[in-house]
Amino acid sequence: MLSDSGRYGEAISLMQKQLDEDPSDPVVRANLIAAMLKNGQTAAAEQMLVELCRNNPNAQQLYQLGFARLALQQPESAEEPLRRACKMSPTSPGFHLAYGAALQRQGKREAAAAEFRRELQVNPTDEQAHIGLAQLGEPDQPAFTSAPSAR
Repeated sequence: MLSDSGRYGEAISLMQKQLDEDPSDPVVRANLIAAMLKNGQTAAAEQMLVELCRNNPNAQQLYQLGFARLALQQPESAEEPLRRACKMSPTSPGFHLAYGAALQRQGKREAAAAEFRRELQVNPTDEQAHIGLAQLGEPDQPAFTSAPSAR
């Protein structure tokens, strides 16, 4: 696939032609949106995602909408679709990270830290979640109290 080789412009043109022929093809539409996001056509991708999310969106579509809005520096409008995506698919890598970023950019520190920790439960090696917690001055792991060992 052209987008897999980094040829996003060509892939976008081809997929737009395919959608002209069959506007209801969900696979082509999903691939087109992903290529647009990777190619920096964030505003156009966000517009397509708004349309898709009007009727029974799936978690990936909501995540992409929130991600696009974060890229457009709109954390307030990113929050709701990201919250819904996390609720629909709580074990999807990246979802809690993006939600945490939206919350952090709005100054919602405690909620952001909680989402970064949820991301680390899903994906313990997520460097961005560790960085997010560090930026908030939060420890990576929740504090645990241990009972004294019996010797």
